[in-house]
Amino acid sequence: MLDVSKYVKDLESKGVYVYGLGKSGLSCVEALIHSKANVYAWDSNEDQRKRAERLGAQIHDENSLSYSNIGSIILSPGIPLTHPKPHSIVEKAHEHNIEVIGDIEVMGRCLPPEVRTVGITGTNGKSTTTALLGHILNECGIHAIIAGNIGRPVLSMELKKNTQAIILELSSYQIDLCSSFHPDIGVLLNITPDHIDRHGSLSQYAAVKAKMFGYNTRPIISIDDRLSEEIFDIEMELGKAPILMSIKEYIPFKGEEFKTLKGLHNLQNALAAYHVCKQFELEDDDIIAAMKTFPGLAHRQQLVRQINNIIFINDSKATNAEAAGKALSSYENIYWIIGGRSKEGGLNGLEDFAPKIKKAYVIGEAAAEFSKWLEKEKIPYENVKVLEKAVSEAYKDAKTERSEAVILLSPACASWDQFENFEHRGEVFIKLVQNL
Repeated sequence: MLDVSKYVKDLESKGVYVYGLGKSGLSCVEALIHSKANVYAWDSNEDQRKRAERLGAQIHDENSLSYSNIGSIILSPGIPLTHPKPHSIVEKAHEHNIEVIGDIEVMGRCLPPEVRTVGITGTNGKSTTTALLGHILNECGIHAIIAGNIGRPVLSMELKKNTQAIILELSSYQIDLCSSFHPDIGVLLNITPDHIDRHGSLSQYAAVKAKMFGYNTRPIISIDDRLSEEIFDIEMELGKAPILMSIKEYIPFKGEEFKTLKGLHNLQNALAAYHVCKQFELEDDDIIAAMKTFPGLAHRQQLVRQINNIIFINDSKATNAEAAGKALSSYENIYWIIGGRSKEGGLNGLEDFAPKIKKAYVIGEAAAEFSKWLEKEKIPYENVKVLEKAVSEAYKDAKTERSEAVILLSPACASWDQFENFEHRGEVFIKLVQNL
């Protein structure tokens, strides 16, 4: 785990209150206890509280805690910081003049200066770009660790003597909990409507993304959407010479065949990784060769199986329309499995892909809303309610195709109405497909 003794020392013997004990919260408790901090912790889930207690934390809810001896509150990214209203623990922190931060901020205060950090954010493509970049750097002899919103929590990282870079996938929630940490290199992929309930407005969501760029950060910014382009212009005005990234500009590897990087969205992801690699002074040929060996990520246009002329694609990570559009643009003759808990805007913006869709299969809470959209676009559909029936019906229908058919799980919805998370949804899909 990461040595956080510098952070603990700076607290001057005051304690830390870890609020929210998911994977990252428990990693905070473990690292802080290891560095001899006084750790207090709380989570509404009793099992998580017991785990923290076994690690050595003192369990207190927000009303039983004495705040006079607390130097920091480390908040889970899932707990509202500002919208729809600040959580009561945030209000108590303000009342007692205690900083509220996240585990990324703690990491930033403790990293050795020789380790370079790369932060990758954006509404879509963060995970793929982070994993791709980590793969390229390691293939090219630069020891890099992937962490943050993907893989392991940052305080669980094991730095080695040869570790040269940490590649961080950063959500807007995580950026919002950073008071002083800014990566050495920052990548902004795109900004489209998402998480408005947690940030209050689209402009505020964009402003939080822009907070990633510090005075000494080298920005790499896409200009393929309006809000990202505005942030690029601001960084230019600040004299920081951001690197312009656009799939409409010259691309050094256009025309190359990448097995796991299909579609325009993956072109953007690959271009972002390329520009970061150039900051590490890697040669084009080495970068492209490493890209060709990238295995891809589960649940992101993952090829699950092919039965005769039918291809099954798991794109469970597509939790909004923008992300689903990336998959729809990549295939033809699509038998589309959609639905779950709808996000703002529903399926709006996907109208251009209607001719590619042979039939849709709707599951979950979004059935009524999505049915109206499908009827408007004259797309045949069934309300099948559950994923198991969606797979079996899509398979039955796709078998009538003489040319290649694609059964695509790209739900354009959150998964929480029927599944634990998008990974769980994707794993269920894979199992159903494998059992056909």
